[in-house]
Amino acid sequence: MIGFGIAANRLVDDLGLELPLRGPDGLPIHMGWGVVRGMAALAAMTRSADAVIGDAVSVAFRLAGFAGGQGGVQQ
Repeated sequence: MIGFGIAANRLVDDLGLELPLRGPDGLPIHMGWGVVRGMAALAAMTRSADAVIGDAVSVAFRLAGFAGGQGGVQQ
């Protein structure tokens, strides 16, 4: 799992140099990646949509919200 995040981050860093998209600071765009492990369940919340629920999912969304609100988390 972690290997995918590391490989994807390297790929986006490489491809970002070639893209015309830039961040507010003028540097190439980059993405944040995270890995959360734990139990989760698939739940049918409505007839047309599925949802993933569980403590691990809650932690992942909290971390993503924190990182987005703080301008990103650096390694």
